[in-house]
Amino acid sequence: RLKLLKRLLADDGAIFIQIDENELYDLKFLCDEIFGGFNYINTIVWKRRGGSANPSNRLNNVTDFILWYSKFPDRKIKQVFSKEDDNTKKYIRERFRYTDENGRLYMKSPIQSPNLRPNLIYDYKGYRVPAKGWSVSKEVMEKWDAEGRLAFPDDKSKTINRKIFLDEYKGQPINNLWTDIAVINPMSAERINFEGQKPVELIERILQLTTDKNSIVLDSFAGSGTTAHAVLNLNREDGGQRKFILIEMEDYAESITAERVKRVGGSFDYYEVGAEVFIDDELNPALDNEKIREYIWQVDTHTEYIKPEVEDCEEFIGVHKGTAYYFTESLDYEFLATLRTRADEYVIYAETCAVDKEFLYKHKIEFRKIPRDIIKYGGEEDWY
Repeated sequence: RLKLLKRLLADDGAIFIQIDENELYDLKFLCDEIFGGFNYINTIVWKRRGGSANPSNRLNNVTDFILWYSKFPDRKIKQVFSKEDDNTKKYIRERFRYTDENGRLYMKSPIQSPNLRPNLIYDYKGYRVPAKGWSVSKEVMEKWDAEGRLAFPDDKSKTINRKIFLDEYKGQPINNLWTDIAVINPMSAERINFEGQKPVELIERILQLTTDKNSIVLDSFAGSGTTAHAVLNLNREDGGQRKFILIEMEDYAESITAERVKRVGGSFDYYEVGAEVFIDDELNPALDNEKIREYIWQVDTHTEYIKPEVEDCEEFIGVHKGTAYYFTESLDYEFLATLRTRADEYVIYAETCAVDKEFLYKHKIEFRKIPRDIIKYGGEEDWY
């Protein structure tokens, strides 16, 4: 599954996998092997439950883990801030302890340059100038003053500070410890009595970090449909056009997953995947030939299959960019005599070939053996 997900991952995409401590290290080992250890970004630790339990033989586990990999580890991520994690709450309590004349809470921030800047050494209302100069020009200082964003000390031997207002404060940039994602309240509308259900805020944060407004988001274990819910919420928030693809193999896909997406106002198409094409590296005998032709066409051309209406033999699949495709039991001279379509090249899938190589080469015919080459040209040789 990981190998297949790697193939599906966009060049600038990212993959996030949630796991508990029991399989964390096994999963990390597999991901390093498949995605490459150099494409490892972070292990996110998130507090997924409260700490009221008190086991007698160990400490209570309140966290789970999210492994984050990318095809290009140097890809820039979006800045996400939080006011709700434990460290930031403490920071806010300690720093935002001043109140202005309008009742707005603020903290004081120095306006001094860390390096000597002679061009920013100027007098401002007689207050002490920082030894290395101010960090902004006099024009900016006057603008902040007019907006009430300067904190003047009573003693002019001291320097001026800037006011950072709490109601304008974005918070601290998040790190890899997420303690501010709300645990799902059992009484909330979001709760669907679904084991393993995650808060929608958790998926929203992941999307905020890594997606743009036109991204495609795939959840290969859709469960209750939280990912679709998060995509729709984020689109409403920033006007995005993100799309989601949800995959679920259990029988609740329609009754729970799809129903939740409907309830939160999502528009989507619902499909049931057909029978497997391969069973133990052999073509599924339960599939009719038309389904196999459709599969061959899609994996070879990456376009939608439309049954051809031209006059040709029954084994004809179609023409794509000058190449005609066929699927038959045996490639022999008798079969070749039935072909009616003129093309630049021919690709013929068959179990056996009774035509000599020189003839094939001369007439630009490529023989592909069933089922080996269906797997190969379908791009699945690296995960079968």
